[in-house]
Amino acid sequence: MARQSGPIKFEGSMGNVTFYKHKNGNYYARQKSQISKKRFKNAPEFEGSRCAGYEFGRASHISRLIRHGLVSNLNGIEKLGHSKLTGIIRKVIQSDPISGRGKRKFYLGNYRIMDGLELGKDSVLSILGGKPLISLLDSGKKVNFDFSHLGLIQVPKMDSPITHYSISIFVVKIGEDSEITGEKLEYAFPLANVNQPISGIGSQMLEYIEVKDENQVILTAIGIRFYQEVNGRYFILQENGGVVISGV
Repeated sequence: MARQSGPIKFEGSMGNVTFYKHKNGNYYARQKSQISKKRFKNAPEFEGSRCAGYEFGRASHISRLIRHGLVSNLNGIEKLGHSKLTGIIRKVIQSDPISGRGKRKFYLGNYRIMDGLELGKDSVLSILGGKPLISLLDSGKKVNFDFSHLGLIQVPKMDSPITHYSISIFVVKIGEDSEITGEKLEYAFPLANVNQPISGIGSQMLEYIEVKDENQVILTAIGIRFYQEVNGRYFILQENGGVVISGV
């Protein structure tokens, strides 16, 4: 790939060279691949590339499922984008000690390395002063979040004064059988005054219809958003908030 220079920029193809505009605003030129799809799919010299592509595609799919499950709280505050999350999930897949390269699975890898992964602008664990107690019950059919041991939130510094906060909890079930599917559960606690201890929200149970299969992974997450009360109305402060993956 070569960057185009000069006052005139091209888009399109000429011979075996393609000219195009990148999303970063720059113009590039690259030579078309001389490798046919059939050869790539079957030739032994491309086995490593095929395996890497398979695992990357799997990681990308799981990343989308997780982000989709957390989208209601990630909106406007996302810090860790799709590509970075995909890279972390790839590491989980590559840690599968049982399957061969190209066949490694997320649920067989060390997915606990994602525990504590902060996705938003603020550190949820620092704001909460710790983790809720998360329990999987009834073979993974039920997930309980217990906040009763936590104190006051650590209010982040913001231009607008924070008067209230809202905590949300999420469960995303990642399955890997014939297809990867994501089943999500979520619950938002009522708004609480910043002077109210987190313990006041107590605990909440989320429940699936069916128990967890052995080839499924339960990922849990906690989100927080902040509000300002003005004349009895509550306005969300879009510039701050966070989501942390916790208790996987």
